[in-house]
Amino acid sequence: MTAEGHRRFADSHGDLAISVIDSVESLFGESGLAKVIQQREERTLHQYRDALKDCHNLKAKLETLAYLREKEGYMAELQETEDGFLLIENHCPICQAAKRCPALCKSEKNIFKTVLGNDYKVTRDEHIIEGQRRCTYKVQARE
Repeated sequence: MTAEGHRRFADSHGDLAISVIDSVESLFGESGLAKVIQQREERTLHQYRDALKDCHNLKAKLETLAYLREKEGYMAELQETEDGFLLIENHCPICQAAKRCPALCKSEKNIFKTVLGNDYKVTRDEHIIEGQRRCTYKVQARE
């Protein structure tokens, strides 16, 4: 079946993700859910660090990060600004799960901060789950 054909059928992976989040929290409590999110963060950090290991400047790191995020379905792009960079995510493939569990968004921001290092400040200026049309992350050198 083509991609167009697949779009004609219901896609309930978001509902499934929310159901799994609810079940984890019900069975293992908030601390159990926090552990699941932490494990996801650690796996993603490992993957991103490996991909960024040969990047020797901020622009190269952010270009690679945008590429990784694009492959994950975030419709990511990078823009250079007067005072740094703007990482833009025009789509969020985990939006339904993130609305139910905002800690997922916090985790993603932590991942960006960690892989870029302490020399850079990462702020989220737009946020899809808060009603904006996209998520944007401003990345600037710390003064």
